[in-house]
Amino acid sequence: MTISSLLRPLFKSTDANTLDRDQDQAYIINQVLAFGSLVQLKELFHLYGKEKIREIFLHQPIKIYQPDVYHYFLLLFGVSKDEAPEYRYDRYTPRHIG
Repeated sequence: MTISSLLRPLFKSTDANTLDRDQDQAYIINQVLAFGSLVQLKELFHLYGKEKIREIFLHQPIKIYQPDVYHYFLLLFGVSKDEAPEYRYDRYTPRHIG
């Protein structure tokens, strides 16, 4: 199943026609959370549901988030920095080794 046309503009570095809503869900969810508009976020929550998005945010993050966006989703999902350490999300934080 492919993603909706509303979300396709967020995937400029890949061919959005090849994205599969189920197989590529971690990439799709992180990309929309990090760069999506309110309308696109609403579409994302409609497609996957808050619990699935929260689960992906916590367990399959990608280092593409701006600090303010990362903090917004911590609040929205009721997650602490201990559960979701900043170095795993924030594109400007150096990688954590060890």
